[in-house]
Order: sequence, then structure tokens, then C-alpha cells
Amino acid sequence: MADAWHLSVADCDVTLASSQYAPFLRDLFMQVQRQAMGSLPLPEPALLQMLEQQHNAQVQEYKRAFPLAVNMILLKDGQPVGRLYVDFSSDPVHMIDFAIVPSMQSKGIGSNVLQSLCEAAQNRSVRLSLKVLSGQRAEKLYARFGFEVTDRNVPFASMVWSGS
Repeated sequence: MADAWHLSVADCDVTLASSQYAPFLRDLFMQVQRQAMGSLPLPEPALLQMLEQQHNAQVQEYKRAFPLAVNMILLKDGQPVGRLYVDFSSDPVHMIDFAIVPSMQSKGIGSNVLQSLCEAAQNRSVRLSLKVLSGQRAEKLYARFGFEVTDRNVPFASMVWSGS
């Protein structure tokens, strides 16, 4: 494992994702993807099959592309409410995936996590990077924390936080 930072997040606990969280991570992926896609004219079984395949592909790709990354679970009152997947070994430190259960969004959890991550990065004098779907609420959240768009390659925006 890379030198993972201890993140102290207001109103949340952060723990490493173990195999016990695999069902939660799958469900989180499904919920977030459904939210991002909106309604698709697909029968439910076909949609579930497609999302399952995408989830499996994402898990394998993350392991291949980011072998030193740290997968963390965000807990609120002992219940998993989100995920933060970060490659602390890269320069800049790369946020691979950050997701909050849709029913828990807009409650300050994402802001608290970003605040903690940015403070930790500033204390270490390192930059943070990420990719986000352009035009989504998340892009606006990152911009509020000082992330700047460095590249747009539809449908994604690459963003960097420099701490300045």
C-alpha cells in the first residue's frame, strides 16, 4: 500500500475497504451510475446486466491502472455512505473515484471529505488531481474547493488542486 494519509473527516469515519464492503461498493456504483445516466430505455434486467459488467470492468481497470491506490469507505454513524479511492503514490496525488450514496448527497459529507483531503495535501505541499464528468454537480463542488480545469476531453474534465 502507498503512504496513505490519515484523513480526519468531520462527521465521518474513514476505513480501508475490505472484502466485507464489496456488496456496498457494487450497490454504490449501481446507484451513482443510474443517477448519472438518468432514465435509459432499457428493460430492468438488461440495465442491471450492463451496470454489473461496467462495475466489474471498473474494478479490474482500477486494480490494473492504479496498483498502489488506497480504497477507503466513508462511514456515517457506522454505516457506509461513500467511497474515496486515491493513488497517494502519484504526483499529483490522484483521486480516482469519489462517490457518496445519492440519498446522502447534499448533506456536507463530500465537502467534509474534500476539506480534509485538501488540508492533508497542503500540509504535504502536494497537488491533487481528478477527472469528473463535465457539467455535473461534482465539477462545481470541486471548483468551490479550488480545483481548476486543466483539460476537457468530452465527457470528462481533468482538474487539479494546487493549494494556492
